[in-house]
Amino acid sequence: MRQIKTYNVVIIDDSEIDLELLAHIVSDLPNVNVYKFQRSVDAIRFFSSNSKLSIDLVLCDYEMPKYNGLDLLIKFRNRNISAPFIFISAYVSSELANLCKSEGATGFIVKPYITHQLLAKIEKAMNYQHLMQA
Repeated sequence: MRQIKTYNVVIIDDSEIDLELLAHIVSDLPNVNVYKFQRSVDAIRFFSSNSKLSIDLVLCDYEMPKYNGLDLLIKFRNRNISAPFIFISAYVSSELANLCKSEGATGFIVKPYITHQLLAKIEKAMNYQHLMQA
């Protein structure tokens, strides 16, 4: 019998409304655990103390207090968290997108997003991550 994979998805957004909306959308996917953080420092603390947790996807706002999304991406990569990292932001320039991709970002989703397009990107990223781990 084949074991069903459970995906661990991290969502980081300083906007409580956006955070809850994303968490609601993602938690409707099958076999998904959602870890949500409104403050970037809380996400860093959590992953520092739970280094054994396997992360399958990170959805992260770019503009946040203390640490922006790029800071978080670099910190996650320095902790060997290689999960797909997708930024969600209302403000994306080609320069910013290129900089983030050069640091290991998987992509960007522009706010406001259409739910089915968001889900398609999430599922694509999680399927890719699953194939890389197989």
